[in-house]
Amino acid sequence: MVVRSKAALAVVCAAVLVALGAGVGLLLAPAPDPSGLEAGSAATVAPATVQQFRDERPVVAEFRVSNQIPLRTARYGVVTAAVIESPGPLASGQMAFWVDAAPVVAIHTAYPLYRDITVGACGEDARTLNAELARLGTLAGEPGGCFTAASRDAWRAIQAAAGVPKPTNQVLLENVLWLPAHETVASSWLIAPGTPVPGDGVVGWVAGRLSRISLTLTNISSGELLPGDHELSLFGQTLAPAELGDVIDADFLAAVSQTAKYVEIIASESRAQANATLRLTTPINALRVPAAAVFGISGREGCVQVMGVGVPVRIVGSSLGGTLVVVDGTEAFNEVAIGTGITLTSCR
Repeated sequence: MVVRSKAALAVVCAAVLVALGAGVGLLLAPAPDPSGLEAGSAATVAPATVQQFRDERPVVAEFRVSNQIPLRTARYGVVTAAVIESPGPLASGQMAFWVDAAPVVAIHTAYPLYRDITVGACGEDARTLNAELARLGTLAGEPGGCFTAASRDAWRAIQAAAGVPKPTNQVLLENVLWLPAHETVASSWLIAPGTPVPGDGVVGWVAGRLSRISLTLTNISSGELLPGDHELSLFGQTLAPAELGDVIDADFLAAVSQTAKYVEIIASESRAQANATLRLTTPINALRVPAAAVFGISGREGCVQVMGVGVPVRIVGSSLGGTLVVVDGTEAFNEVAIGTGITLTSCR
Protein backbone atom coordinates (compact mmCIF):
# COMPACT_ATOMS: atom_id res chain seq x y z
CA MET A 1 0.00 0.00 0.00
CA VAL A 2 2.84 2.32 0.81
CA VAL A 3 4.54 1.56 -2.49
CA ARG A 4 1.41 2.28 -4.49
CA SER A 5 0.84 5.56 -2.67
CA LYS A 6 4.39 6.70 -3.42
CA ALA A 7 3.96 5.83 -7.07
CA ALA A 8 0.72 7.79 -7.30
CA LEU A 9 2.30 10.79 -5.62
CA ALA A 10 5.16 10.75 -8.11
CA VAL A 11 2.73 10.78 -11.03
CA VAL A 12 0.85 13.72 -9.58
CA CYS A 13 4.03 15.69 -8.99
CA ALA A 14 5.21 15.06 -12.52
CA ALA A 15 1.90 16.28 -13.91
CA VAL A 16 2.11 19.45 -11.84
CA LEU A 17 5.64 20.15 -13.03
CA VAL A 18 4.62 19.71 -16.67
CA ALA A 19 1.68 22.08 -16.17
CA LEU A 20 3.90 24.65 -14.48
CA GLY A 21 6.45 24.46 -17.26
CA ALA A 22 3.82 24.96 -19.89
CA GLY A 23 2.46 27.99 -18.04
CA VAL A 24 5.87 29.58 -17.70
CA GLY A 25 6.50 28.97 -21.39
CA LEU A 26 3.28 30.72 -22.31
CA LEU A 27 4.19 33.70 -20.12
CA LEU A 28 7.67 34.06 -21.62
CA ALA A 29 6.67 33.57 -25.25
CA PRO A 30 6.44 36.90 -27.28
CA ALA A 31 2.88 38.10 -27.87
CA PRO A 32 1.80 38.24 -31.53
CA ASP A 33 1.26 41.72 -33.10
CA PRO A 34 -2.33 42.86 -32.77
CA SER A 35 -4.25 42.92 -36.01
CA GLY A 36 -3.65 46.21 -37.95
CA LEU A 37 -0.31 47.03 -36.31
CA GLU A 38 1.89 44.92 -38.52
CA ALA A 39 4.68 46.83 -40.32
CA GLY A 40 3.39 48.14 -43.67
CA SER A 41 5.26 48.20 -46.95
CA ALA A 42 7.26 51.38 -47.82
CA ALA A 43 5.31 54.03 -49.80
CA THR A 44 6.21 54.23 -53.48
CA VAL A 45 4.07 57.25 -54.47
CA ALA A 46 3.25 60.62 -52.87
CA PRO A 47 0.78 63.39 -53.74
CA ALA A 48 1.67 66.32 -56.00
CA THR A 49 -0.45 69.32 -55.01
CA VAL A 50 -1.02 72.55 -56.92
CA GLN A 51 0.16 75.78 -55.26
CA GLN A 52 0.14 79.33 -56.62
CA PHE A 53 3.61 80.77 -57.08
CA ARG A 54 4.80 84.33 -57.85
CA ASP A 55 8.55 83.79 -58.11
CA GLU A 56 9.22 86.51 -55.53
CA ARG A 57 12.84 87.63 -55.65
CA PRO A 58 14.79 90.20 -53.60
CA VAL A 59 16.41 92.99 -55.61
CA VAL A 60 18.64 95.91 -54.68
CA ALA A 61 17.21 99.28 -55.72
CA GLU A 62 19.91 101.91 -56.10
CA PHE A 63 18.69 105.49 -56.37
CA ARG A 64 20.16 107.74 -59.05
CA VAL A 65 19.68 111.34 -57.96
CA SER A 66 20.42 114.51 -59.91
CA ASN A 67 22.41 117.39 -58.44
CA GLN A 68 20.84 119.72 -55.89
CA ILE A 69 18.90 122.63 -57.35
CA PRO A 70 19.43 126.16 -55.95
CA LEU A 71 16.50 128.40 -55.12
CA ARG A 72 17.66 131.82 -56.27
CA THR A 73 16.17 135.29 -55.98
CA ALA A 74 16.99 138.40 -58.02
CA ARG A 75 15.99 140.72 -55.16
CA TYR A 76 18.77 141.74 -52.77
CA GLY A 77 18.59 143.34 -49.38
CA VAL A 78 17.59 142.35 -45.86
CA VAL A 79 15.01 139.64 -45.34
CA THR A 80 12.16 141.25 -43.44
CA ALA A 81 9.82 138.26 -43.32
CA ALA A 82 10.00 134.62 -44.41
CA VAL A 83 7.19 132.11 -44.80
CA ILE A 84 9.65 129.23 -44.62
CA GLU A 85 12.63 129.45 -42.28
CA SER A 86 13.54 125.75 -42.11
CA PRO A 87 13.32 122.80 -44.53
CA GLY A 88 9.71 122.31 -45.58
CA PRO A 89 7.26 122.55 -48.50
CA LEU A 90 6.71 125.69 -50.52
CA ALA A 91 3.86 125.72 -53.05
CA SER A 92 3.62 127.55 -56.36
CA GLY A 93 1.57 130.71 -55.98
CA GLN A 94 2.49 131.08 -52.28
CA MET A 95 4.31 134.03 -50.72
CA ALA A 96 7.96 133.00 -50.18
CA PHE A 97 9.50 135.90 -48.25
CA TRP A 98 9.86 139.69 -48.08
CA VAL A 99 13.09 141.57 -48.79
CA ASP A 100 13.32 145.24 -47.77
CA ALA A 101 9.54 145.01 -47.20
CA ALA A 102 8.99 143.97 -50.86
CA PRO A 103 7.13 140.68 -51.51
CA VAL A 104 8.58 137.71 -53.42
CA VAL A 105 6.08 135.11 -54.67
CA ALA A 106 7.02 131.48 -55.41
CA ILE A 107 6.01 130.29 -58.88
CA HIS A 108 6.70 127.07 -60.78
CA THR A 109 7.17 126.82 -64.51
CA ALA A 110 8.33 123.78 -66.46
CA TYR A 111 10.79 126.05 -68.26
CA PRO A 112 12.90 128.13 -65.82
CA LEU A 113 12.19 131.86 -65.77
CA TYR A 114 15.20 133.84 -66.97
CA ARG A 115 13.75 137.26 -67.93
CA ASP A 116 11.02 139.69 -67.06
CA ILE A 117 7.78 138.84 -68.90
CA THR A 118 5.38 141.53 -70.06
CA VAL A 119 2.29 141.51 -72.25
CA GLY A 120 3.31 140.48 -75.80
CA ALA A 121 6.29 138.34 -74.72
CA CYS A 122 6.32 134.95 -76.42
CA GLY A 123 8.43 131.85 -75.91
CA GLU A 124 8.73 128.67 -73.90
CA ASP A 125 8.91 130.57 -70.61
CA ALA A 126 5.69 132.44 -71.43
CA ARG A 127 3.96 129.23 -72.54
CA THR A 128 4.84 127.29 -69.37
CA LEU A 129 3.92 130.29 -67.22
CA ASN A 130 0.48 130.35 -68.86
CA ALA A 131 0.16 126.62 -68.21
CA GLU A 132 0.89 127.16 -64.50
CA LEU A 133 -1.60 130.05 -64.27
CA ALA A 134 -4.21 127.74 -65.81
CA ARG A 135 -3.34 124.97 -63.33
CA LEU A 136 -3.71 127.41 -60.46
CA GLY A 137 -7.16 128.32 -61.79
CA THR A 138 -6.72 131.98 -62.69
CA LEU A 139 -6.32 131.64 -66.49
CA ALA A 140 -9.20 130.24 -68.52
CA GLY A 141 -9.00 128.59 -71.91
CA GLU A 142 -6.15 126.80 -73.62
CA PRO A 143 -2.77 128.22 -72.56
CA GLY A 144 -0.92 129.80 -75.47
CA GLY A 145 2.72 130.62 -76.11
CA CYS A 146 2.45 134.37 -75.48
CA PHE A 147 1.81 136.44 -72.36
CA THR A 148 -1.49 138.17 -73.08
CA ALA A 149 -3.80 140.60 -71.30
CA ALA A 150 -5.63 137.56 -69.92
CA SER A 151 -2.29 136.23 -68.65
CA ARG A 152 -1.62 139.58 -66.99
CA ASP A 153 -4.94 139.52 -65.17
CA ALA A 154 -4.35 135.90 -64.10
CA TRP A 155 -0.94 136.82 -62.72
CA ARG A 156 -2.39 139.78 -60.82
CA ALA A 157 -4.94 137.41 -59.24
CA ILE A 158 -2.13 135.09 -58.11
CA GLN A 159 -0.27 137.98 -56.49
CA ALA A 160 -3.38 139.24 -54.72
CA ALA A 161 -4.16 135.76 -53.36
CA ALA A 162 -0.58 135.47 -52.05
CA GLY A 163 -0.87 138.74 -50.13
CA VAL A 164 0.92 141.19 -52.43
CA PRO A 165 -0.49 144.65 -51.56
CA LYS A 166 0.07 146.14 -55.03
CA PRO A 167 0.04 143.44 -57.76
CA THR A 168 2.09 144.24 -60.85
CA ASN A 169 1.18 143.78 -64.52
CA GLN A 170 4.51 142.15 -65.31
CA VAL A 171 6.27 139.04 -64.06
CA LEU A 172 9.46 140.64 -62.78
CA LEU A 173 12.33 138.32 -61.79
CA GLU A 174 12.95 140.36 -58.63
CA ASN A 175 9.38 139.67 -57.51
CA VAL A 176 9.35 135.88 -57.98
CA LEU A 177 11.17 132.81 -56.69
CA TRP A 178 11.24 130.12 -59.37
CA LEU A 179 10.38 126.60 -58.12
CA PRO A 180 11.39 123.37 -59.92
CA ALA A 181 8.07 121.67 -58.98
CA HIS A 182 4.48 122.59 -58.11
CA GLU A 183 5.31 121.95 -54.47
CA THR A 184 8.99 122.09 -53.61
CA VAL A 185 10.52 120.79 -50.41
CA ALA A 186 13.71 122.65 -49.64
CA SER A 187 16.43 120.53 -48.08
CA SER A 188 17.91 123.71 -46.57
CA TRP A 189 17.10 127.41 -46.22
CA LEU A 190 19.88 129.98 -46.02
CA ILE A 191 17.83 132.98 -44.93
CA ALA A 192 15.84 134.16 -41.94
CA PRO A 193 14.33 137.52 -40.95
CA GLY A 194 17.08 140.04 -40.29
CA THR A 195 19.65 138.30 -42.48
CA PRO A 196 20.83 139.65 -45.84
CA VAL A 197 20.18 137.80 -49.07
CA PRO A 198 23.48 136.06 -50.02
CA GLY A 199 25.50 137.66 -52.77
CA ASP A 200 24.73 134.90 -55.27
CA GLY A 201 21.00 135.16 -54.56
CA VAL A 202 20.74 131.55 -53.40
CA VAL A 203 18.26 131.42 -50.53
CA GLY A 204 17.89 127.65 -50.30
CA TRP A 205 18.54 124.27 -51.88
CA VAL A 206 16.27 121.54 -53.16
CA ALA A 207 17.48 117.96 -52.89
CA GLY A 208 18.36 116.36 -56.19
CA ARG A 209 15.50 114.82 -58.14
CA LEU A 210 15.17 111.03 -58.27
CA SER A 211 15.91 110.45 -61.95
CA ARG A 212 16.06 106.64 -62.07
CA ILE A 213 16.26 103.50 -59.96
CA SER A 214 18.73 100.77 -60.93
CA LEU A 215 17.61 97.23 -60.08
CA THR A 216 19.92 94.25 -59.57
CA LEU A 217 19.08 90.75 -58.37
CA THR A 218 20.73 89.35 -55.26
CA ASN A 219 22.16 85.83 -55.11
CA ILE A 220 20.76 84.68 -58.48
CA SER A 221 21.18 85.54 -62.15
CA SER A 222 18.49 87.11 -64.30
CA GLY A 223 18.22 83.83 -66.23
CA GLU A 224 16.68 82.20 -63.16
CA LEU A 225 13.62 84.45 -63.26
CA LEU A 226 10.55 82.71 -64.62
CA PRO A 227 9.24 84.11 -67.92
CA GLY A 228 6.30 86.50 -67.74
CA ASP A 229 5.52 90.04 -66.67
CA HIS A 230 6.93 91.03 -63.29
CA GLU A 231 6.04 93.82 -60.87
CA LEU A 232 8.28 95.83 -58.57
CA SER A 233 7.36 96.60 -54.96
CA LEU A 234 9.30 99.32 -53.12
CA PHE A 235 8.28 101.31 -50.02
CA GLY A 236 4.65 100.30 -50.53
CA GLN A 237 4.67 101.49 -54.17
CA THR A 238 4.09 99.06 -57.05
CA LEU A 239 5.22 99.29 -60.67
CA ALA A 240 3.99 96.86 -63.32
CA PRO A 241 5.36 95.73 -65.63
CA ALA A 242 8.90 96.10 -64.34
CA GLU A 243 12.22 94.75 -65.54
CA LEU A 244 15.74 94.55 -64.24
CA GLY A 245 17.95 97.49 -65.11
CA ASP A 246 16.88 101.13 -64.87
CA VAL A 247 13.40 102.21 -63.83
CA ILE A 248 12.50 105.61 -65.31
CA ASP A 249 8.69 105.67 -64.98
CA ALA A 250 8.03 109.26 -63.88
CA ASP A 251 4.91 108.53 -61.80
CA PHE A 252 6.58 105.67 -59.92
CA LEU A 253 9.72 107.73 -59.24
CA ALA A 254 7.62 110.61 -57.95
CA ALA A 255 5.65 108.30 -55.65
CA VAL A 256 8.80 106.70 -54.25
CA SER A 257 10.53 110.05 -53.71
CA GLN A 258 7.62 111.23 -51.55
CA THR A 259 7.79 108.31 -49.11
CA ALA A 260 9.26 108.91 -45.66
CA LYS A 261 11.63 105.97 -46.06
CA TYR A 262 13.15 107.40 -49.25
CA VAL A 263 13.64 110.82 -47.65
CA GLU A 264 15.31 109.17 -44.66
CA ILE A 265 17.70 107.15 -46.84
CA ILE A 266 18.62 110.08 -49.07
CA ALA A 267 19.39 112.23 -46.02
CA SER A 268 21.53 109.66 -44.20
CA GLU A 269 23.16 107.30 -46.69
CA SER A 270 26.24 108.07 -48.77
CA ARG A 271 25.21 105.32 -51.19
CA ALA A 272 21.45 105.51 -51.45
CA GLN A 273 19.92 102.09 -51.96
CA ALA A 274 17.21 99.88 -50.49
CA ASN A 275 15.83 96.36 -50.69
CA ALA A 276 12.86 95.80 -53.01
CA THR A 277 10.91 92.83 -54.37
CA LEU A 278 10.38 91.64 -57.94
CA ARG A 279 7.62 89.08 -58.50
CA LEU A 280 5.33 87.74 -61.20
CA THR A 281 2.40 90.05 -61.84
CA THR A 282 0.10 87.05 -62.32
CA PRO A 283 0.74 83.95 -60.17
CA ILE A 284 1.39 80.65 -61.91
CA ASN A 285 0.51 77.12 -60.78
CA ALA A 286 3.46 75.19 -59.32
CA LEU A 287 3.46 71.66 -57.94
CA ARG A 288 4.51 70.86 -54.39
CA VAL A 289 6.18 67.44 -54.24
CA PRO A 290 8.36 65.71 -51.62
CA ALA A 291 11.99 66.74 -51.91
CA ALA A 292 12.92 63.05 -52.35
CA ALA A 293 10.70 62.83 -55.43
CA VAL A 294 13.06 65.02 -57.47
CA PHE A 295 16.12 63.29 -58.91
CA GLY A 296 18.71 63.81 -61.65
CA ILE A 297 19.13 67.39 -60.43
CA SER A 298 21.41 69.73 -62.36
CA GLY A 299 21.24 73.33 -61.20
CA ARG A 300 17.55 74.24 -61.18
CA GLU A 301 16.56 71.41 -63.51
CA GLY A 302 15.46 67.99 -62.33
CA CYS A 303 13.12 65.07 -62.96
CA VAL A 304 10.12 63.37 -61.35
CA GLN A 305 8.68 59.99 -62.23
CA VAL A 306 4.98 59.77 -63.05
CA MET A 307 3.52 56.34 -63.79
CA GLY A 308 6.88 55.04 -64.95
CA VAL A 309 7.65 58.06 -67.15
CA GLY A 310 10.34 60.68 -66.39
CA VAL A 311 8.96 64.23 -66.44
CA PRO A 312 11.40 67.20 -66.61
CA VAL A 313 10.74 69.87 -63.98
CA ARG A 314 12.24 73.18 -62.96
CA ILE A 315 12.83 73.71 -59.24
CA VAL A 316 11.51 77.13 -58.25
CA GLY A 317 11.39 77.05 -54.46
CA SER A 318 10.39 75.17 -51.34
CA SER A 319 7.30 75.13 -49.15
CA LEU A 320 6.52 73.36 -45.88
CA GLY A 321 9.25 70.80 -46.29
CA GLY A 322 8.41 70.07 -49.91
CA THR A 323 9.88 71.25 -53.20
CA LEU A 324 8.05 73.54 -55.63
CA VAL A 325 8.48 72.64 -59.28
CA VAL A 326 7.13 73.94 -62.55
CA VAL A 327 6.28 71.57 -65.39
CA ASP A 328 6.03 72.64 -69.03
CA GLY A 329 4.06 70.92 -71.74
CA THR A 330 2.86 67.96 -69.68
CA GLU A 331 -0.64 66.83 -68.76
CA ALA A 332 -1.56 67.44 -65.14
CA PHE A 333 -0.71 64.75 -62.60
CA ASN A 334 -1.47 64.46 -58.91
CA GLU A 335 1.12 61.98 -57.66
CA VAL A 336 4.80 61.18 -58.17
CA ALA A 337 7.01 58.21 -57.42
CA ILE A 338 9.17 58.22 -54.28
CA GLY A 339 11.57 55.79 -52.61
CA THR A 340 11.68 52.38 -54.29
CA GLY A 341 8.97 53.58 -56.65
CA ILE A 342 11.62 55.60 -58.52
CA THR A 343 13.08 53.27 -61.13
CA LEU A 344 14.71 55.90 -63.36
CA THR A 345 17.90 57.89 -62.90
CA SER A 346 17.09 60.76 -65.28
CA CYS A 347 14.46 62.02 -67.70
CA ARG A 348 16.53 61.03 -70.73
